[in-house]
Amino acid sequence: MAQPEPSRHFDPTRFERLLAPERDAWARPAELMGLAGVRADQVWVDAACGPGYFARQLARTVGAGGHVTCLDDTVEMLVMARQRLGDDARISYVRALCEATGLGTGVVDGVFCAFAWHELHDREAGGREFARIVRPGGAVVIVDWRRIDPPPGPPTDHRLSRVDFLAPLVAAGLDPRVDTTFSPYFDVVTARIE
Repeated sequence: MAQPEPSRHFDPTRFERLLAPERDAWARPAELMGLAGVRADQVWVDAACGPGYFARQLARTVGAGGHVTCLDDTVEMLVMARQRLGDDARISYVRALCEATGLGTGVVDGVFCAFAWHELHDREAGGREFARIVRPGGAVVIVDWRRIDPPPGPPTDHRLSRVDFLAPLVAAGLDPRVDTTFSPYFDVVTARIE
């Protein structure tokens, strides 16, 4: 399995930073699910799920009739996600790259990719793959850092300019819409699948 650029790929041994209690205050996961359009009984992929920080809120939001697939390219992150989330029939775990999920075409209502878009080696391929697995009427939602000085988040040189963030999505045939009002630290990009 090809790996993302090592200089940008998050080190799984530092996972505790992804679960820090102060993250709730600036990430506002429940509100973020609303902005992303996640609803009860839907099927979502948490792409580059890490230790499952957003997967927990995704599962709460889709409820008993929904399903969340935690997808990550590192075994360590998937193990941590499973430990945190427990045995829940609504959640499955897949080791794969965002650019090659191995999932079927049009099988999910949405892909949620938070704070990992800047890590992808081939963002255009990632955009195409996300669009492929989402059924018509669904959405690809990408949350990533603005190119401002930290904190929080990665160093500024790891962050993407707005053009570098959106261009691969447009090249993949998506029509991204940017919400710049939710946070001073990151943008929320949504592309609806026709």
